[in-house]
Amino acid sequence: MRTRRPLMALLAATAGVLILAAACSGDDDAGSNGGNGETGTTATSTRAGDGSGGSGYKPCDLLTGEEVEAVLGEAIEAPETSITGNPLGQTLCMYSAAAENSFAYVQLSIIREKDIMEAIRKSGQSAKKLYTEGKALYEAGKVRDVPGIGDAAYREGATLTLLSGGTLMSVSALVKGTQPADLSTDILKSLAQKALDRLPK
Repeated sequence: MRTRRPLMALLAATAGVLILAAACSGDDDAGSNGGNGETGTTATSTRAGDGSGGSGYKPCDLLTGEEVEAVLGEAIEAPETSITGNPLGQTLCMYSAAAENSFAYVQLSIIREKDIMEAIRKSGQSAKKLYTEGKALYEAGKVRDVPGIGDAAYREGATLTLLSGGTLMSVSALVKGTQPADLSTDILKSLAQKALDRLPK
């Protein structure tokens, strides 16, 4: 079986724009945290069903294989969970095409306010602030607002990012034979809504 770790790492780094937004907020106290090392980031990856980290849910349970295969139009491997271990409590799930010659995928990234490290929450960090700061990192005209899902949402490339209460979620997809800009926003919205409905509040 072909490994998807390099692709997983790349996408996790892309999702890390949210971590950059948090860092740019200038929280010196949360950053040092008395030198006890609690803000260190350790990423782990497992196949679905192997655990939920400290989040209390499994991100790969939020979409079914059948739902993802219907979008990609091809079979997928067992989805892979990534527990980033970053101070924001971010979790990811990668659904990758099974075919050797396909790099099609769907990826979920979830940050729940209650999973954010306490010191960072006390500094004023929140899902809404991460959403606003993350969106601001893109050049003007590169993102467009998407109505009809969550409290607010925007699309950049093949990624839909939404805010719903204390949850920040991103859904990305690459469909074989389709350019990212040509992917239907309705497809991303449908996936995001399914995942949001199943996410424990």
